[in-house]
Amino acid sequence: MMLLRIFLHAISIGLVFASGSCGQQLHGSLSSTSWRSNREPGEQETCSKDTCQKPKRFILYDVNPGEGFNLRRDVYLRAAVFVKALNVNDEKSEWTLVLPPWGPLYHWKRRDLNQEGLPWTLFFDLQSFNEYVPVMEFDDYLSERKEPVIDRMFYLLSFDLSKIDLQSEWLLEETSCSEEAGFPYSLHSNSNNVRGWFWGFNGIHAKKITCHRALGTAGAVLPKLLAQTTPKDHAVMFERLETLLHDHFGGREYWEARRSMQFALPLLQLALDFRREHGLISSEDGDPLSARLTDWRTVKPPPGSAKGGPYVCAHLRRQDYLRARPDACPSMKEAAEQLRKVLQQQKVSTLFIATDGSPDEMKELQTELPKFSVLFYRPPEDVVRKIKDGGSAIVEQAICSRAQYFIGSYESTFSFRIQEEREILGFAPDSTFNRFCKTSTASCEQPTRWKIVY
Repeated sequence: MMLLRIFLHAISIGLVFASGSCGQQLHGSLSSTSWRSNREPGEQETCSKDTCQKPKRFILYDVNPGEGFNLRRDVYLRAAVFVKALNVNDEKSEWTLVLPPWGPLYHWKRRDLNQEGLPWTLFFDLQSFNEYVPVMEFDDYLSERKEPVIDRMFYLLSFDLSKIDLQSEWLLEETSCSEEAGFPYSLHSNSNNVRGWFWGFNGIHAKKITCHRALGTAGAVLPKLLAQTTPKDHAVMFERLETLLHDHFGGREYWEARRSMQFALPLLQLALDFRREHGLISSEDGDPLSARLTDWRTVKPPPGSAKGGPYVCAHLRRQDYLRARPDACPSMKEAAEQLRKVLQQQKVSTLFIATDGSPDEMKELQTELPKFSVLFYRPPEDVVRKIKDGGSAIVEQAICSRAQYFIGSYESTFSFRIQEEREILGFAPDSTFNRFCKTSTASCEQPTRWKIVY
């Protein structure tokens, strides 16, 4: 029963299952550490990079349209770890992960900007990605295949947890797509092809789609679906991949994939320029771009070695959190009181705020902190049109990741990504894993300390 309660709790809060956590690994898990070849020791491989060229195949995926930028980054990690394991063990095919174009997203508020079908290179360095697992942009996939087609699609749905036995090994069940309310794909009557949105690209279609209820990790579920494909299915797509959990959350494999997610250099340069302009770089801060220009696989700073610039960064989430998490959102007066204590403890006079709060809220916050310099990242219009809302968010995260001290918002993936960046850079956990409480006088549970593993 204890295992059952832990599993239900992990699903209810959107967490993930680490391979082997709770003393048990999900049945049929496919991971780079637990998945083994059927060859006997010493037996010759039927195909290797030295002896032959394996046929290239593609894994595509997408996420529920309502999910935000930072949750989508997390789903990428699940896919990347899976594809890496797949390439280690598949002797017949070489798999490349095709990245789903970005946007439009709910939290990207600038409706006057074209924020649909954006490439990953706008936000990230794909050379670093490829040092972990083969990836490519969707545009490049279309160019390489020379036809706008996806051979096989699997649409993933959640189980009703009240109707299944979580102790059963059944993690996958095919179901009728017509039973899914608002199903976004349809069978074209003339061509018999599957049509849908496909990131706003015209003419894209799939040859076949089936729907499946799934429960478990990517490594436990996806091999069962891939077993239903043939070598002629060159491109296989998993829709709603966020349904599946991590195989190695918090472990070495997770952190290796996460470290490879380097931000695009132009965005890091914008963050550096902002910090220079406002005097947010100290002599102990080091060169903010040196680690980015070095192979991430060789950069392993000891915990506590990073000091950061002479400022505090706060991620203060508002808008949807005021409705969804009212018990975790402080008023501006209460937030200011908590920030005043932190600034005094850290002996700094500058505060950088990353927020989706209204101008009136931020003016109130500044009024409550008259003795401190309160800064926001508000790039010029020509810059916003180049980097979009997603790029502005990454610049904010880059600024926060280099602060002397960080305080975030409860269970926010935006805050979580900053905490990860600071772990990668080598900041002390006490300066990283902190969050706002509802009031300045009450204590509240602080973030889980997911520490980096090499």
